[in-house]
Amino acid sequence: MNGLETAKQQLLDEIRGSKEYIRFEKARKRIEGHPEEKEAIDAFRSRSFSLSNSEDPLEPPSNMEDLAKERIRVRENPLSAEYLDAELELCRMLQDICLSVIQVIDLQIETFESEILRG
Repeated sequence: MNGLETAKQQLLDEIRGSKEYIRFEKARKRIEGHPEEKEAIDAFRSRSFSLSNSEDPLEPPSNMEDLAKERIRVRENPLSAEYLDAELELCRMLQDICLSVIQVIDLQIETFESEILRG
């Protein structure tokens, strides 16, 4: 294994051992035991992703309002709220790692960095 592969494996091991990943895995295992809640979370995440990546910059406000209401409803369940919180925390950690790598190799993404950070 070359140096880069070794470093990559070390990074993956660190991620798997991080408090963020451990929290997420616990939340994921708990929510898997509740298929209806998992289905509601997945539907919410799908709609959220679709709206976030819509080609239409003038997305109807009612769609955003509906999504906000759905978010509140999904998060009323403590298991769902914990899962979504843990997922967000893990995603932010991974985003930070990715941005650190990009900054080191200077891909010159400054003009669209806000699009990467959106969400």
